[in-house]
Amino acid sequence: MVGADVARHARVDSVRDGTITITVDGTVWATQLRYLEAAIVERARRCLDADVVSRVRVRVALPAPRGDESA
Repeated sequence: MVGADVARHARVDSVRDGTITITVDGTVWATQLRYLEAAIVERARRCLDADVVSRVRVRVALPAPRGDESA
């Protein structure tokens, strides 16, 4: 629904109460998805053949914890 480049940095976490929640791996991708909200909603409606999605919520994933590099 978002294209191959964006899809490598995003994943759908849930669709609940008309909101699709997408988690991305950086703030740049979050901004990109927020600009694409209307297009994402329209594509979701076409793919799901219903008005299941009316809003997009974008979250930025926390970075994975790093090991103790001082040891």
